[in-house]
Amino acid sequence: MSASDGVISLADLMHRHQELLVKPLFWTSRHLELMGCRFQHVYNAPSREDTRDDQQPFQGKPNEGESEARSLARSFSLQGKLNALTNILLSKGSIFDKRSKGPYFTFAGHPVHRPHYTVFYRRDQPDRSVSQEPLPVIGYLNYTNVSGTRWHKFQPRHHDGGVDYAVSPLSKKKLARVTPKEWKEDPYFVCVLLSLAQLQEHRLKPSRPTSHSSRLLIASPMDREFIHLYEAQITSDFLRMLDNPAAATIQTNFPTIERRQIPFRPFETFQERIFAELLREQLGDGRGIQRKCTVHLASLKLMSQKTTVKTSQVR
Repeated sequence: MSASDGVISLADLMHRHQELLVKPLFWTSRHLELMGCRFQHVYNAPSREDTRDDQQPFQGKPNEGESEARSLARSFSLQGKLNALTNILLSKGSIFDKRSKGPYFTFAGHPVHRPHYTVFYRRDQPDRSVSQEPLPVIGYLNYTNVSGTRWHKFQPRHHDGGVDYAVSPLSKKKLARVTPKEWKEDPYFVCVLLSLAQLQEHRLKPSRPTSHSSRLLIASPMDREFIHLYEAQITSDFLRMLDNPAAATIQTNFPTIERRQIPFRPFETFQERIFAELLREQLGDGRGIQRKCTVHLASLKLMSQKTTVKTSQVR
């Protein structure tokens, strides 16, 4: 999308479209159009019919990774899904070693909104010879925290502050205006991706890379087949524009947001496959990253085999 397609600068957005200066939960496709932002689905995830590497039927009790994958796919509990993903990503030998609540999204130098999402951090790497640039953090968002919070914002209130759950036609109309036709392309995701980029910009000073890879995993109770991985390359220049939008007079397209689907099935290989996606080649030749990926996936397979052997011995 070029400037002639209607893309405007942040300064123009501030001065000429003040009606669009709303909380991220109320962003719409109009915001994406003006900033030249779009979603692009990437068809590279393995199909759910893929079988195990050894082509043998799985025997014995499910290994830990399989059990957690089932919970992640089937649980309707916000905490249940988060716990399952945490046990997968923070498993023994993982490159991730901690999680925390996601930070605020800041605009014009002020924190304007704190998304309900989780950040998983890489463990410190003592040997940085293969790659001087650290891999980015990974965000996780449950879509219920988006749709539910958005719905709650439009519910009428009693005088005592309670919620009137009898939804009025006016409330329905207002909610419909900010509800995307396709939940997988919710403009709110842009806010979380920007929050992740701002976090990395802050953490990596004084190295100050020119671009950040913001990656976000999203699960939804409406989708029990896939977890979705969103990725955008966000430049430091764009983040500086967000810090001082009134002075950002250059028309700049927001980077394309790539979306990949990672099938939950087969459950017994989900842990290996999600790590393969999270560790896949980023910028540059990626040879060092690919070597680490191969070693880590090999360790996961070994752990799975040991679990199966121990189960067989018990039986």
